[in-house]
Amino acid sequence: MLDAIVNQIPPPSGNGKDSLSALIFDSWYDPYQGVIVLIRVFDGRICPEMSITLASSHKEFEVSKVGILTPEIRETAALHAGEVGFIAAGIKGLKDIH
Repeated sequence: MLDAIVNQIPPPSGNGKDSLSALIFDSWYDPYQGVIVLIRVFDGRICPEMSITLASSHKEFEVSKVGILTPEIRETAALHAGEVGFIAAGIKGLKDIH
């Protein structure tokens, strides 16, 4: 059955060389790291020390952590086009990521 799923469902599309384009689909507040954001990267890549601008609030943040959930949190060097993971960027309030 898993072979059929792999053969019939195409892999995520996206270009790793384009500028970053990602969708925020969930978030929560951590008192030590600020807002932790779950994202799906469509194009480009995101890595620590990268500067990002949120489209909704037009605020700029520097990414401090990038990773995936496996189900525990595991930090990675970057998230590339087609991948789903989390970022921490010192975002202080959930209202900044609407």
